[in-house]
Amino acid sequence: LNPKMSTDVSFKFDIEDEKDRMLERKYITELMEQEESKLYNSNDSEETDSFFNGEGYQLLLKECGLSLPFDNNAVDVEESDSTPFVKYKDLTIKMIDISDDSKLIFKRLISKGEGSKIPIGSLVIYNYKFYHEDQIEPFDSTRFKRHPDRQRVGVGQLLTGLDIALQSMCKKERANFVFDSSVMFGELGVPPRIPGGADIYAEVEVIDFTEKNLIDEFFEKSIDERLELSFDEIIKLVVQCRNDANAAVRNKRYGIALNKYLRGLDILYAMPLATDEEEKIRWGHVVKLYLNMAHCNLKLNRGPSAIKCCNTVLAKQPANAKALYRKGRGLMIIGEFDDAAKLFKSANKHLPNNKDILDAIRENEDLKQQDYEAKKLLAQNMINIKENVVPAAPVAAPDLTSDLAIDLRNQIRDFTDSEGTRILSNLKGLSKNEIDIVKALCNQFNLLFNEKDGIIRKK
Repeated sequence: LNPKMSTDVSFKFDIEDEKDRMLERKYITELMEQEESKLYNSNDSEETDSFFNGEGYQLLLKECGLSLPFDNNAVDVEESDSTPFVKYKDLTIKMIDISDDSKLIFKRLISKGEGSKIPIGSLVIYNYKFYHEDQIEPFDSTRFKRHPDRQRVGVGQLLTGLDIALQSMCKKERANFVFDSSVMFGELGVPPRIPGGADIYAEVEVIDFTEKNLIDEFFEKSIDERLELSFDEIIKLVVQCRNDANAAVRNKRYGIALNKYLRGLDILYAMPLATDEEEKIRWGHVVKLYLNMAHCNLKLNRGPSAIKCCNTVLAKQPANAKALYRKGRGLMIIGEFDDAAKLFKSANKHLPNNKDILDAIRENEDLKQQDYEAKKLLAQNMINIKENVVPAAPVAAPDLTSDLAIDLRNQIRDFTDSEGTRILSNLKGLSKNEIDIVKALCNQFNLLFNEKDGIIRKK
């Protein structure tokens, strides 16, 4: 622990808090992937379909004067001893070597992009398809994953060939590539999907990229390197996180916004403090981040998460009207209308005549009334069901004082007292009343009665 770190308990986390943060990050990561998938798959859907349908490959074959020896879509294909696939080296005659004339990576442009090439350290969002010479269908594709891939280039996250290929592209560009096995999966390959020494053909589409910024560099630094930053430098990073997140909120990309707000909090929690004034400034930024996170969680209908964010603020600022209002909204989501009403009343006291608060008060009353009516109707339905249930008619106990019952009792007692006999079998053809009497007597004498066969057995 660094002695310069804040000792404020509001910045400390126990094990349970850390678990909550891990679960929150997992949820946010999944939400970001869903948002990106919807965003990038909904835009230019026709162009994306043409990318996945392999038009680039067909154009390249045509330019090289090559063609597949049979129709990919044919149902019946005769087997042949010769390999019926195009050799990827034959494709390179119409491609450009982008590997410093080492003939390891060849590229052909399908469609131009826009802007500058992707710089090292950028986070790239892209589609791809990978083939090897023994297959017509791709062995890997972002279509299989149902969302684009997201990787940072130039930092060792990617295969060497793909890393260099992406750095040669720009936003919205599409291109064909042929990679030598040495810059992809090597001599060993990845059996059984990718044979050893396989050259790889790829089609790549760059959707978007974000250049590496000061925030990314901060998280790549060691703890000691972070502590060397000045207070003002760190505050600038936090403000940048919040501004980026606010932009995502305006585009209704709440998962991405939550992730950026959390990054801002991570920076603040790691901040060394020298004076009480710095602590005051930091707390001001913490409040803004938590309140904005509460807003995102409310938009995602996550009441408990919004309440947690507001509780952090209210622990030090119990009169914060925005925190009271947003916590009340969170309580409305989980149906705690009475508690929500108290918070709205308190928020209105600290921030009188605020339209959002007044609207929330009316909405909360309406929802409370609707909830009451729904519960009342449910209770009435349950009462009606009980009233409509016809009770079963009581079953009359057999008369064990009749002459018939006395005769049967004597027979059964004699049978019970006999030592050698274990079965009494002369009871077929009895009426229902007689059967009921026999059952009652068997219960008294601890015997087993088989009604179908008319047999009484000793246990």
